[in-house]
Amino acid sequence: MLVQPSQWPADVRKVYPYAIDPHNGREVSSNGVILKDFVDGKIRVDKLLDNIDLQLDWYVPSRHAIEFIVFIRLCLGEEPENSNPKAHYFFIDCIFRQPNVKPFFIVRNIPYDDLVGRIAILASREFSKSTLIVYLCLFMASKGELPGFGKVNYLIYVSDSMRNGVETTMDTIQAVYNESVYLRSLFEDTRLIKTEVSFVRKPRTTEEIKVYDYHVGTLGEKPENVPGRMKRTFSLVGIGANTGGRGSRDGLSRPDGIIFDDLVSSENEAASEVVLSKIESTIEADMLPGMNNNSNFSIMIGTPYNPNDPVYKRIEMGTWIPVVFPRGESLPDKEEKDFVSVWPDRHSYANCKRDYLNAKRAKDAGDASVMRRIMQEHYLRISSDEDRAIPDELIQWYDRGMVSKMLTNFTVVITTDFTTTSNTKSDFSGIAVWAISSNDDIYLLDISLARLELQQQYDTLFRMWGTWSRKGNHIEVGIEIDGQQKAHLFSLKELMIKKNMYFSFARQKGAPATREGILSKGVGGNKFERFKMMLPYFQNKKVYLPKEIKDTPDMEEFLRELRSVTYFGFSGHDDGMDLVSQVGMLDYLTPVGNSLPKEEEIDANGNPIWQLGIEEEDEYKDSEIF
Repeated sequence: MLVQPSQWPADVRKVYPYAIDPHNGREVSSNGVILKDFVDGKIRVDKLLDNIDLQLDWYVPSRHAIEFIVFIRLCLGEEPENSNPKAHYFFIDCIFRQPNVKPFFIVRNIPYDDLVGRIAILASREFSKSTLIVYLCLFMASKGELPGFGKVNYLIYVSDSMRNGVETTMDTIQAVYNESVYLRSLFEDTRLIKTEVSFVRKPRTTEEIKVYDYHVGTLGEKPENVPGRMKRTFSLVGIGANTGGRGSRDGLSRPDGIIFDDLVSSENEAASEVVLSKIESTIEADMLPGMNNNSNFSIMIGTPYNPNDPVYKRIEMGTWIPVVFPRGESLPDKEEKDFVSVWPDRHSYANCKRDYLNAKRAKDAGDASVMRRIMQEHYLRISSDEDRAIPDELIQWYDRGMVSKMLTNFTVVITTDFTTTSNTKSDFSGIAVWAISSNDDIYLLDISLARLELQQQYDTLFRMWGTWSRKGNHIEVGIEIDGQQKAHLFSLKELMIKKNMYFSFARQKGAPATREGILSKGVGGNKFERFKMMLPYFQNKKVYLPKEIKDTPDMEEFLRELRSVTYFGFSGHDDGMDLVSQVGMLDYLTPVGNSLPKEEEIDANGNPIWQLGIEEEDEYKDSEIF
């Protein structure tokens, strides 16, 4: 659908004075601009991949992006082996803050202007993202500025470790410089070592040349002593993500920008909370607060491991501009005419199909790891439908109003997963209410799955308990007591007195009768092993979710986590899955009574036939949960 110039901001109208269509054939919302999938304003990597545009037919590269690509050819002294795709120009224009890329983000309901200066680039392997970054550093060194930003004298480069990522990049910069006649002509002096590089540009402006000639030609001073040399110097300092760089300075300058490149080196590191915590501390505590406060920029680049890795996480939090480039708009499992490659010269249909078919053969032979890597590293999908332990056909929906009318026939329990903070880097806190039938079917009644302060979590628990105990059910609450979590028992007991609302704490299967709370470590295994105990319930279609709250944020998060469960582990957040696992740890009594009635046992008003004599008024009708 064509979008008229009048519908774009003023700076975009200057670039595109005629109508353009940046929707790539996707369905548009009623306003004719925003893609339908993005009306809710939530940014999800899978959603971006479902609405990807690799052809970029509408996009016109800026002169700055063209200058950068020409710069690469000048450095090489020849044409590169593969021509640069449009995606490379777009990648650079996003870094250069150019208005010509804005339509891409506007139609995806992404607040580009609010996020400018923080770019998160999630790209497939062999997109040449790290190579482009090497040339970007040399480009800034030669110009002394970043287009769209301004002067740049001091830059920090952060990678997974000093020995691996940092040294590799510094060695690459040195090798490119040593091989380039063009680059050697631009600089007066260089310092190229494994931990940092610096370049001093030759005097260019009339004033710089005048000062240089006077001090060197007239006074006979050495070039390194000429005033103004610092302004002609570009420094790039490397730091390992696990090392930290608090207080990084170059002379009197703080960093103008930071490049975070492949901060996580392996799948094992991506699964380690300790490693990820160190990396997050480096980013948020050491690096970003230490930048030039007048103006700064940050670029974060990576290929995804799971939703907790730094790039993926920031895209889904909506705090950085997302630039997402998979190898193709779809899998190469159809005809060639249906496959759109991000880089046709390098990733042809034939090559992509060969890799995909080899992975499929390996999976058919019993090794699914190859396909998983292809999906993750080439197509940026951290879990595929084929890997899901709980596919959509096992996710069942039911009418919660029916269960609420018959609640005394069920055992009702509450499971919890409390956190101590609600900041954007914390886990989700979780509270779920479950009804268990005499047939051992499990019905989710209510759920809270969000980042809440501790007091909000407690208040939510009491609200849910109060709402669902009105039918007269005795509801026990599961509370984890591992480590410091035992303090929740003491706090909740105090609140019971203050609120005059009393409930008992659920007992763990096999635990002493005197012990309150759930000791997760006592079950053995890790979180995924504990969750696997509940998998048979899903596989036998004995878990039901309430359709009344299907579109709420809490349920949407729960479904996202449920869909990220693979046979290999959790490929996403697991806080909601902890609520499920805890059901299997509780020592509860299976009720003796009726399960949900069959269709022929329900009257026209939705009441079970054997309960027609009961009061029809639903006391939950006015409850805030309905």
